[in-house]
Amino acid sequence: MADQVIRIPPPPRSARVARRPPPRRRRLLAVIAVFVALSGLAVGTVVTAAVLRGHSLRAVAGRGRDMLTGALHSVNRADEAESAPAAPPAPLSDSTRARLFQALVGPYVPAWAAPSLGDVFGRYERDFRTNDERQWAANGPGWANMNYYDRAAIYYAWYARTGDFKYLTRANAVAVDYRKNYLEANNFAIQPHWSMLDGVALHYLVTGDEASRTAVGKVADLLTGLGYRTSIGSKTGTDNRVQARYIVALLLANAIKAPSVGIGAPVGVKGGHDWPAELRRALPLILQTQDADGAWRLACKETKPVTHPFTTGLLFDALARYHDLFEPDPRIPPAIKRGADYLWDRDWIPQKRSFKYVGAECPAEGGPGPAPDLNNLIVNGFGFVYRQTRDITYRRRGDEIFGGAVTGAWLSPTKQFNQVYSSSYRYLAYTHPELQRDTTALPRLP
Repeated sequence: MADQVIRIPPPPRSARVARRPPPRRRRLLAVIAVFVALSGLAVGTVVTAAVLRGHSLRAVAGRGRDMLTGALHSVNRADEAESAPAAPPAPLSDSTRARLFQALVGPYVPAWAAPSLGDVFGRYERDFRTNDERQWAANGPGWANMNYYDRAAIYYAWYARTGDFKYLTRANAVAVDYRKNYLEANNFAIQPHWSMLDGVALHYLVTGDEASRTAVGKVADLLTGLGYRTSIGSKTGTDNRVQARYIVALLLANAIKAPSVGIGAPVGVKGGHDWPAELRRALPLILQTQDADGAWRLACKETKPVTHPFTTGLLFDALARYHDLFEPDPRIPPAIKRGADYLWDRDWIPQKRSFKYVGAECPAEGGPGPAPDLNNLIVNGFGFVYRQTRDITYRRRGDEIFGGAVTGAWLSPTKQFNQVYSSSYRYLAYTHPELQRDTTALPRLP
């Protein structure tokens, strides 16, 4: 049946809160939660932008505008109309959507099991609950304050990890607000730093809302139809964050079979893209930007190129997902391993339990000071290497990185909170597969 919510099996009885409503009321609450989740309505807006690390949200949202402008100038503008309307894609079956939901969330350990790994992992779960409640109360689902680094996707992951419909309801609300009030409002002419597509793709898989599937395809069309398609293979024309967003957009479009219909003015990108072919074309271009010593030095145009550890971490995660969701290309594991080795040897500050923000002083970006709230954007590279090699060195290093984030991160702003939690839950599954939720028994749709 279409437009139904995917139900994630609840945690074991021993892990549930003791006080629960009586059965009849529980059934009523579940019905209400499903109704709210399916409605996909955003509840409220936020008119005040948060000031994060001294930069206004306008500055954050505008980051990369010059890169987008350059990309726009590089595209053939002869035809600014969308491609001729094509037949709508066939809806995916309920079982397919359930399977893809699990795959895109990625490997995960249930929230109730994480504290068994130690105090740091227990605090990771507690800090999520405390800070999320405060931030939701202050901001609601408004995309501008909540969705940088994809809060919608985080909520879907926490729904999967907890079975709590509260997170599903919040995920749907943030995903729809972001899609309607940012992507659609700008006719998908966005810059890649604000490409937060996991939440939109997961919204499609949970609800069957074709507008979300179309949105994923249009952003992928934007990135493959502009100059990014060429610049991702250039050491001077891109950075690891753009490379990561590019790969993830194509992965998601391919996974959910998003239509490639193009977008109209102001960019005028035609459709008809072949997602698998574009992925296979992009991978070697990105890998060739890695230096022989393992570093990706794509940041800082004012001085010689330097590393930017957290953007390299974003690329680690994108490449690992390419390996797991699309094709296990044998070039990926050694590339991530070399990159992780370089960052640990050159950019890790052991006394601060943190990576440098930038490998060396870079006027437009920052300096080599510690940035522990960015650790968990990097940690999945170490977890992936451990999973592939079973070399305990990488789990020990990953645990140190993870612990530095938990004890040193600045969780009050939504941006930093999202950076800590956007993908790091997968690290637990990479390094502790014995606790990983069995996703072979797929959740059934009602």
